[in-house]
Amino acid sequence: MGYVAVVTDDDEVRRLGRRDIVIAWRGTVTYLEWIHDLKDILHPACFSDDPSIKIESGLHALALLSAYDIAEMKLNFTNTMKRIPITVFSFSGPRVGNLKFKERRENLGIKVLRVVNVQDKVPKVPGVFANEKNKHQKYIEEKTSFPWSYAHVGTELELDHFNSPFLKPTKDISNAHNLEALLHLVDGYVGRGLEFCSATARDIALVNKSCDFLKDEYGVPAYWRQDENKGMVRSNDGRWILPERPRLDSHPPDTAYHLEQVLKFAAENTLKAV
Repeated sequence: MGYVAVVTDDDEVRRLGRRDIVIAWRGTVTYLEWIHDLKDILHPACFSDDPSIKIESGLHALALLSAYDIAEMKLNFTNTMKRIPITVFSFSGPRVGNLKFKERRENLGIKVLRVVNVQDKVPKVPGVFANEKNKHQKYIEEKTSFPWSYAHVGTELELDHFNSPFLKPTKDISNAHNLEALLHLVDGYVGRGLEFCSATARDIALVNKSCDFLKDEYGVPAYWRQDENKGMVRSNDGRWILPERPRLDSHPPDTAYHLEQVLKFAAENTLKAV
Protein backbone atom coordinates (compact mmCIF):
# COMPACT_ATOMS: atom_id res chain seq x y z
CA MET A 1 0.00 0.00 0.00
CA GLY A 2 2.80 2.43 0.81
CA TYR A 3 5.60 3.34 3.16
CA VAL A 4 6.89 6.04 5.49
CA ALA A 5 10.41 7.43 5.04
CA VAL A 6 12.12 9.63 7.64
CA VAL A 7 15.32 11.63 7.15
CA THR A 8 17.94 10.28 9.57
CA ASP A 9 21.03 12.16 8.36
CA ASP A 10 21.67 14.80 11.03
CA ASP A 11 23.81 16.89 8.66
CA GLU A 12 20.94 17.00 6.16
CA VAL A 13 18.49 17.92 8.93
CA ARG A 14 20.71 20.83 9.96
CA ARG A 15 21.08 21.94 6.33
CA LEU A 16 17.32 21.91 5.73
CA GLY A 17 16.41 23.17 9.18
CA ARG A 18 13.85 20.38 9.50
CA ARG A 19 13.46 16.60 9.47
CA ASP A 20 11.45 15.58 6.42
CA ILE A 21 8.91 12.77 6.70
CA VAL A 22 7.51 11.29 3.48
CA ILE A 23 4.33 9.21 3.36
CA ALA A 24 4.02 7.49 -0.02
CA TRP A 25 0.84 5.73 -1.14
CA ARG A 26 0.56 3.54 -4.20
CA GLY A 27 -2.18 4.18 -6.71
CA THR A 28 -5.03 2.05 -7.98
CA VAL A 29 -3.87 -1.40 -9.15
CA THR A 30 -6.49 -4.16 -9.01
CA TYR A 31 -9.77 -4.36 -10.93
CA LEU A 32 -11.77 -4.20 -7.70
CA GLU A 33 -9.94 -1.00 -6.74
CA TRP A 34 -10.75 0.54 -10.12
CA ILE A 35 -14.41 -0.38 -9.66
CA HIS A 36 -14.40 1.23 -6.21
CA ASP A 37 -12.77 4.39 -7.60
CA LEU A 38 -15.51 4.72 -10.21
CA LYS A 39 -18.10 5.12 -7.46
CA ASP A 40 -18.09 8.91 -7.46
CA ILE A 41 -20.01 9.46 -4.24
CA LEU A 42 -19.24 12.36 -1.92
CA HIS A 43 -19.37 11.81 1.84
CA PRO A 44 -19.05 14.27 4.75
CA ALA A 45 -15.45 14.48 5.97
CA CYS A 46 -14.86 12.35 9.09
CA PHE A 47 -12.71 14.78 11.07
CA SER A 48 -14.76 17.93 10.52
CA ASP A 49 -17.89 19.15 12.28
CA ASP A 50 -19.02 20.86 9.07
CA PRO A 51 -21.23 18.40 7.09
CA SER A 52 -21.01 20.58 3.99
CA ILE A 53 -17.33 19.59 3.54
CA LYS A 54 -17.56 16.50 1.36
CA ILE A 55 -14.88 14.18 0.03
CA GLU A 56 -14.37 11.09 -2.10
CA SER A 57 -12.94 7.78 -0.96
CA GLY A 58 -10.66 5.38 -2.78
CA LEU A 59 -6.97 4.87 -3.52
CA HIS A 60 -6.85 7.88 -5.84
CA ALA A 61 -7.70 10.10 -2.86
CA LEU A 62 -5.32 8.69 -0.24
CA ALA A 63 -2.48 11.22 -0.54
CA LEU A 64 -4.64 14.32 -0.32
CA LEU A 65 -7.02 12.90 2.30
CA SER A 66 -4.12 11.73 4.47
CA ALA A 67 -2.75 15.27 4.47
CA TYR A 68 -6.22 16.66 5.19
CA ASP A 69 -6.77 14.29 8.12
CA ILE A 70 -3.37 15.16 9.63
CA ALA A 71 -4.10 18.89 9.39
CA GLU A 72 -7.73 18.66 10.54
CA MET A 73 -6.69 16.68 13.62
CA LYS A 74 -3.85 19.16 14.28
CA LEU A 75 -1.26 16.39 14.28
CA ASN A 76 1.13 18.74 12.51
CA PHE A 77 1.65 20.91 15.60
CA THR A 78 4.54 20.50 18.02
CA ASN A 79 4.21 20.69 21.81
CA THR A 80 5.01 24.40 21.52
CA MET A 81 2.16 24.78 18.96
CA LYS A 82 4.56 25.37 16.08
CA ARG A 83 2.92 24.40 12.79
CA ILE A 84 4.71 21.74 10.75
CA PRO A 85 4.17 22.33 7.00
CA ILE A 86 2.27 19.69 5.02
CA THR A 87 2.84 19.30 1.27
CA VAL A 88 1.11 16.92 -1.14
CA PHE A 89 2.53 15.79 -4.48
CA SER A 90 -0.29 14.16 -6.44
CA PHE A 91 0.25 12.29 -9.72
CA SER A 92 -2.61 12.01 -12.23
CA GLY A 93 -5.20 12.33 -9.49
CA PRO A 94 -8.89 13.01 -10.13
CA ARG A 95 -10.96 15.55 -8.22
CA VAL A 96 -11.33 14.50 -4.59
CA GLY A 97 -13.88 16.79 -2.90
CA ASN A 98 -16.34 19.61 -3.32
CA LEU A 99 -15.74 23.37 -3.28
CA LYS A 100 -16.13 23.49 0.51
CA PHE A 101 -13.34 20.92 0.82
CA LYS A 102 -11.12 23.05 -1.42
CA GLU A 103 -11.75 26.11 0.75
CA ARG A 104 -11.11 24.15 3.95
CA ARG A 105 -7.83 22.80 2.54
CA GLU A 106 -6.71 26.37 1.84
CA ASN A 107 -7.62 27.47 5.38
CA LEU A 108 -5.62 24.58 6.84
CA GLY A 109 -2.55 25.68 4.88
CA ILE A 110 -1.97 22.39 3.05
CA LYS A 111 0.20 22.91 -0.04
CA VAL A 112 -0.70 20.75 -3.04
CA LEU A 113 1.11 20.23 -6.35
CA ARG A 114 -0.87 18.15 -8.84
CA VAL A 115 1.23 16.66 -11.65
CA VAL A 116 -0.88 15.68 -14.67
CA ASN A 117 -0.52 14.58 -18.28
CA VAL A 118 -2.88 16.74 -20.35
CA GLN A 119 -3.71 13.67 -22.47
CA ASP A 120 -4.93 11.81 -19.37
CA LYS A 121 -8.70 11.68 -18.84
CA VAL A 122 -8.59 10.72 -15.14
CA PRO A 123 -7.77 14.22 -13.76
CA LYS A 124 -10.77 15.57 -15.68
CA VAL A 125 -13.25 13.57 -13.58
CA PRO A 126 -15.45 13.41 -11.58
CA GLY A 127 -17.34 16.66 -11.76
CA VAL A 128 -17.85 16.91 -15.51
CA PHE A 129 -20.72 19.40 -15.17
CA ALA A 130 -20.01 21.13 -11.85
CA ASN A 131 -16.34 21.82 -11.14
CA GLU A 132 -13.91 24.61 -10.27
CA LYS A 133 -14.08 25.95 -13.84
CA ASN A 134 -17.81 26.66 -13.50
CA LYS A 135 -18.30 30.22 -12.22
CA HIS A 136 -21.66 29.21 -10.76
CA GLN A 137 -20.29 26.28 -8.75
CA LYS A 138 -20.69 27.97 -5.36
CA TYR A 139 -24.34 28.68 -6.11
CA ILE A 140 -24.86 25.11 -7.36
CA GLU A 141 -23.46 23.63 -4.14
CA GLU A 142 -25.18 25.94 -1.67
CA LYS A 143 -28.58 26.39 -3.31
CA THR A 144 -29.27 23.19 -5.22
CA SER A 145 -27.40 20.53 -3.19
CA PHE A 146 -26.16 19.05 -6.48
CA PRO A 147 -24.46 15.76 -5.41
CA TRP A 148 -21.71 15.71 -8.06
CA SER A 149 -20.00 19.05 -7.54
CA TYR A 150 -16.21 18.65 -7.42
CA ALA A 151 -13.21 20.98 -7.31
CA HIS A 152 -9.50 20.43 -7.91
CA VAL A 153 -7.19 21.84 -5.25
CA GLY A 154 -3.69 23.29 -5.25
CA THR A 155 -1.38 24.13 -8.13
CA GLU A 156 -1.34 22.11 -11.34
CA LEU A 157 1.81 21.19 -13.30
CA GLU A 158 0.66 20.33 -16.83
CA LEU A 159 2.84 17.93 -18.83
CA ASP A 160 2.24 16.40 -22.25
CA HIS A 161 3.67 13.08 -23.45
CA PHE A 162 3.52 14.40 -27.01
CA ASN A 163 6.48 16.61 -26.06
CA SER A 164 8.76 13.67 -25.26
CA PRO A 165 10.93 12.45 -28.18
CA PHE A 166 11.03 8.98 -26.56
CA LEU A 167 7.30 8.24 -26.33
CA LYS A 168 4.87 7.12 -29.01
CA PRO A 169 2.38 9.86 -30.00
CA THR A 170 -0.54 7.71 -28.92
CA LYS A 171 -3.78 8.66 -27.21
CA ASP A 172 -4.10 5.29 -25.48
CA ILE A 173 -5.85 5.92 -22.15
CA SER A 174 -3.73 3.51 -20.11
CA ASN A 175 -0.46 4.97 -21.44
CA ALA A 176 -1.58 8.51 -20.69
CA HIS A 177 -2.29 7.47 -17.07
CA ASN A 178 1.01 5.59 -16.61
CA LEU A 179 2.99 6.69 -13.54
CA GLU A 180 6.42 5.74 -14.94
CA ALA A 181 5.67 7.79 -18.05
CA LEU A 182 4.61 10.73 -15.90
CA LEU A 183 7.86 10.54 -13.90
CA HIS A 184 9.70 10.46 -17.24
CA LEU A 185 7.90 13.68 -18.24
CA VAL A 186 8.75 15.32 -14.91
CA ASP A 187 12.42 14.46 -15.47
CA GLY A 188 12.36 16.10 -18.90
CA TYR A 189 10.32 19.18 -18.02
CA VAL A 190 12.34 22.41 -18.17
CA GLY A 191 9.57 24.96 -18.56
CA ARG A 192 6.41 25.75 -20.47
CA GLY A 193 7.02 25.69 -24.22
CA LEU A 194 10.62 24.43 -23.88
CA GLU A 195 12.02 21.24 -25.41
CA PHE A 196 12.26 18.02 -23.40
CA CYS A 197 15.62 17.77 -21.60
CA SER A 198 16.37 15.10 -19.00
CA ALA A 199 17.52 16.59 -15.70
CA THR A 200 18.67 13.37 -14.03
CA ALA A 201 19.30 11.01 -16.97
CA ARG A 202 16.45 8.84 -15.70
CA ASP A 203 16.44 5.46 -17.41
CA ILE A 204 13.84 5.56 -20.19
CA ALA A 205 13.43 1.77 -19.97
CA LEU A 206 11.40 2.28 -16.78
CA VAL A 207 8.55 3.62 -18.91
CA ASN A 208 7.94 0.20 -20.48
CA LYS A 209 7.81 -1.74 -17.20
CA SER A 210 4.09 -2.39 -17.56
CA CYS A 211 3.14 -0.90 -20.93
CA ASP A 212 4.23 -0.44 -24.56
CA PHE A 213 4.81 3.30 -24.66
CA LEU A 214 8.44 3.81 -25.75
CA LYS A 215 9.17 4.17 -29.46
CA ASP A 216 10.33 0.89 -31.03
CA GLU A 217 13.66 2.40 -32.10
CA TYR A 218 14.91 2.30 -28.49
CA GLY A 219 14.73 -1.50 -28.37
CA VAL A 220 13.07 -1.80 -24.96
CA PRO A 221 10.57 -4.69 -24.78
CA ALA A 222 7.04 -3.91 -23.69
CA TYR A 223 5.73 -5.13 -20.32
CA TRP A 224 9.21 -6.30 -19.37
CA ARG A 225 8.84 -6.33 -15.59
CA GLN A 226 8.18 -9.71 -13.94
CA ASP A 227 9.32 -11.61 -10.86
CA GLU A 228 12.31 -13.87 -11.41
CA ASN A 229 11.01 -17.34 -12.34
CA LYS A 230 7.55 -15.86 -11.75
CA GLY A 231 8.14 -15.99 -8.01
CA MET A 232 9.01 -19.70 -7.85
CA VAL A 233 12.01 -20.79 -5.75
CA ARG A 234 13.87 -24.07 -5.48
CA SER A 235 13.46 -25.94 -2.19
CA ASN A 236 16.15 -27.97 -0.42
CA ASP A 237 14.88 -31.18 -2.02
CA GLY A 238 15.13 -29.70 -5.52
CA ARG A 239 11.45 -28.95 -6.08
CA TRP A 240 10.19 -25.65 -7.43
CA ILE A 241 7.62 -24.09 -5.10
CA LEU A 242 6.06 -20.75 -4.24
CA PRO A 243 7.71 -19.45 -1.05
CA GLU A 244 5.67 -18.76 2.05
CA ARG A 245 4.89 -15.10 2.35
CA PRO A 246 5.86 -13.39 5.61
CA ARG A 247 2.91 -12.78 7.89
CA LEU A 248 2.20 -9.10 8.39
CA ASP A 249 1.27 -7.85 11.82
CA SER A 250 -2.27 -6.59 11.34
CA HIS A 251 -2.24 -4.96 14.77
CA PRO A 252 1.04 -3.05 15.34
CA PRO A 253 1.83 -2.13 18.97
CA ASP A 254 0.84 1.53 18.53
CA THR A 255 -2.57 0.80 16.96
CA ALA A 256 -4.42 1.25 20.25
CA TYR A 257 -2.81 4.64 20.88
CA HIS A 258 -3.70 6.05 17.45
CA LEU A 259 -7.23 4.64 17.65
CA GLU A 260 -7.65 6.32 21.03
CA GLN A 261 -6.54 9.67 19.56
CA VAL A 262 -8.98 9.37 16.64
CA LEU A 263 -11.91 8.47 18.92
CA LYS A 264 -11.01 11.30 21.31
CA PHE A 265 -10.96 13.80 18.44
CA ALA A 266 -14.30 12.50 17.10
CA ALA A 267 -15.89 12.72 20.55
CA GLU A 268 -14.71 16.32 21.05
CA ASN A 269 -16.16 17.36 17.68
CA THR A 270 -19.44 15.61 18.49
CA LEU A 271 -19.74 17.60 21.72
CA LYS A 272 -19.01 20.84 19.84
CA ALA A 273 -21.71 20.03 17.29
CA VAL A 274 -24.23 19.38 20.08
